[in-house]
Amino acid sequence: MSGGEGATTKVVWLLNKGDNTGMGQGGCGWAAGAVLRNEECVQQRSSMAQTLLEWCADNGFERHECSLCAAFGMNIAVYAKRGGREHQGRNNMIATFLSVEPDSLLAIHGTVVGKAVVLRFDQAGNPVDLPLQEFAVVTSFLNDIMQCAEPSEEREHAATLRMARAVFPYYTIGDTLENGGFGGNKRWCSLKQDGTLELDPPDMAVRPTYPC
Repeated sequence: MSGGEGATTKVVWLLNKGDNTGMGQGGCGWAAGAVLRNEECVQQRSSMAQTLLEWCADNGFERHECSLCAAFGMNIAVYAKRGGREHQGRNNMIATFLSVEPDSLLAIHGTVVGKAVVLRFDQAGNPVDLPLQEFAVVTSFLNDIMQCAEPSEEREHAATLRMARAVFPYYTIGDTLENGGFGGNKRWCSLKQDGTLELDPPDMAVRPTYPC
C-alpha cells in the first residue's frame, strides 16, 4: 500500500546480526536465503513512510543511493548512518552491497555499520511496498550481476547492465544470471542483438511483485 493519509508502506529492516555482520566474503547471494529462512537480520515491517523518513533524519540515518539496483530497474534506497571502518560484529553487509556503484562496484559511502532500513519508490519518487519476496529477488539478482560484471571491460560492463535491465522483470529466485540472460528450471530469458527478448517458454510472464 502507498499513498493516502494514514497509509502504511512495507519496508525492509536490515539488522547487523548473524551472517550479516561479516566482512562481505561471497557477495550477497546468501541474503535471499536469509529472507526465505526468515532469519532475524532481515525483517519486514509496515510504517508510515513520511514518519519513518523523519525518524531517519532525526537519528542521523542518511540516504544511501542504490545506483546499481536503479540501473537494472529497482528504485530503492538504504537509510543508515554514514559508513565507517569495517568491524566484524557491527558491519551491515547486505546494506553495503545494496549501495554499490554501477561502475566501480564499490559502496560510495563505505561499509554500512549498524542497522539500516530499505525503502522502495515509484517513478514519481513516492514510497511503495517492498515485499520480502521481491527483496529476496533483488539481492539474488544483485549478486548475480556483480559476478557477471566484475571481470568485464567497460564496454562489456555496459552491455551487461543493458541486458540486466531488460531481463530483470522476469527473473525469479532459482534463476541464474549469465552474460546473455538468465536460465532457471526449464526457463530461459535473453536479450537479442536487436533489443528484443527471447523467452522460453514464450509465454513467460513478468513476476507479479515487479511493477511499482
